[in-house]
Amino acid sequence: MVSKKMSWWDVLKKEGKKQLKDTIKWDQYKSKEKNQFAVDSRDIKLHYLYNKVMRDPTPENHQALLKEIQHRMKVDKIFTDAFPHQMEAMKNKNSPHVTNFECYRDYIAFFKEKCGDISEYSMKYLQAIVGECENFGSYPEFLKRSKDKLEKACKDNTA
Repeated sequence: MVSKKMSWWDVLKKEGKKQLKDTIKWDQYKSKEKNQFAVDSRDIKLHYLYNKVMRDPTPENHQALLKEIQHRMKVDKIFTDAFPHQMEAMKNKNSPHVTNFECYRDYIAFFKEKCGDISEYSMKYLQAIVGECENFGSYPEFLKRSKDKLEKACKDNTA
């Protein structure tokens, strides 16, 4: 294997580019630029259905898109009605991490029983349930009130 000897000019060019990129934070800029076009994994179905309507605007494709939008509005309303304080904490990125796994599993099972299956979209709000378990998991009477609020929100938002 023959190694190529770098001239001082090649070394200067390479180091100069590296210094310039570091100075203007090129990698951070390019990363931010790429992320502006990224799609959240919870929104892939919505983007897929929207693009399907744009390519083939049949009544069936419009209906599928409308159904997804209605589902999202329902999920948003359920979580906002049941957990307003947790939704505010999530918006402010102040949500706790799950440590009370037993409560979390039980609450998820309760959600499925009262509200139906958890969709990919509704998974983005499960942090609110984590907050309820971390705040009220040790207090059965408060956790019951929380579950009652969720059950009422699910009943009020059935279509």
